[in-house]
Amino acid sequence: MKDDILVSVICLAYNHEKYIRECLDSIVCQKTDFKFEIIVQDDVSSDKTVEIIKEYADKYPDIIIPLLHTENQYSKYGYVVFDDVLSVANGKYIAFCECDDFWCDENKLQMQVNILKKNPDCHICVNKVGSCKENGEPLSSVLPSYKLISGKYEPEILLEKGLEFQLSGSMFVKDDFADCNNCKSGYFICPTPTDTKIYLYFISIGKYYYSDVITSVHRSASIGSWSENQSILTTEKRIQYFKNRIELYKLYDEFTNGRFAEIIQMKINKEETYLFALQGKISFVFGILKYRFSKAKSKELLFLYLNAKFPKLLRNNMLC
Repeated sequence: MKDDILVSVICLAYNHEKYIRECLDSIVCQKTDFKFEIIVQDDVSSDKTVEIIKEYADKYPDIIIPLLHTENQYSKYGYVVFDDVLSVANGKYIAFCECDDFWCDENKLQMQVNILKKNPDCHICVNKVGSCKENGEPLSSVLPSYKLISGKYEPEILLEKGLEFQLSGSMFVKDDFADCNNCKSGYFICPTPTDTKIYLYFISIGKYYYSDVITSVHRSASIGSWSENQSILTTEKRIQYFKNRIELYKLYDEFTNGRFAEIIQMKINKEETYLFALQGKISFVFGILKYRFSKAKSKELLFLYLNAKFPKLLRNNMLC
């Protein structure tokens, strides 16, 4: 019965023929004391991704629900739209795993459900996420890159530190995520990565629970991924990227009625500094000063200075 499903796992696929088997295998093997479903949404792949999705749906008919679009949704809207997956999702909670990523802990779902049940004031649970190269070779980098201990966090703390979380390590309360998905105006339609806007939304509604355990792995620069595309951007497109980021924070400040105004201004100052560096403007110096007076750490100032001298460094430093 569908009404006894507790978690809906959403897998987003687009030309992931090379990776999707590892992704789906890592989910179907989850050990839980509840039922879960896997909704695999394909955005009109041109490789054999759809064939593999159908193969797994035939193999696991009680778990996997294929959702195969006939029109590319990302090209149509400019951001990821979750209307279709939410319309068929039956779980109380929503988990994600994009099909070029995978889970590395068979207790991932059970762990996060237990946390959210015990902490009803938290609308989201995020785990530490590991990383690997495109070919699966492990990397030492993790998200978030800064140190956190497991526990509840007030929105201001995480917003100031930076929302360096990844969808494959996150679980959301479905009703809250549906409200987030319905937020299709203001900051949410700004042309910036969808996951950034999702995490900003959940900052606006309450506490986060962070678990300092690696339960999933993000594949860095997989074929066709956002991170791969960022590595080949022209200077003009990188400039536009930071302009979009600045606009995002301004619109988010309006969305939250100035609740996080001081923190948001610090972030805008930092984005402007990156922008000045890329543009080669003398006014970059004023950006540094603005950021210094926003309580920047010395190592961050050094980082910004080096980026001003060597703008190509910015290609690899576009985190929230």
